[in-house]
Amino acid sequence: MRQIFYANCVFIEKQKAELVVDVGQVYKAIADNNADEIYKTLAMLIISCYVLGQKLGIDVLDETIQNKLEQIIKREPETDKLYGDYSSLMRYLRIKKGER
Repeated sequence: MRQIFYANCVFIEKQKAELVVDVGQVYKAIADNNADEIYKTLAMLIISCYVLGQKLGIDVLDETIQNKLEQIIKREPETDKLYGDYSSLMRYLRIKKGER
């Protein structure tokens, strides 16, 4: 039992370090203006977040993201009206989930 706990702790710490690396790689890809690398590094960042969330016992990350998006849209309606990024992501998650 201790070995499993220890292994989980080590994995979580490595995953946290991986997040920092992923963020750095996203910044570098943006600075290099390399669209292909931006896609790849953002994908890795999202994967790292999902895996870390699962390891921490968060199985419903999409639901949590939707709830957070709703809060942001309510808190910053003018920003969302201007750019639409939050609403767009909300629509994507709802379609992915089968909602309309």
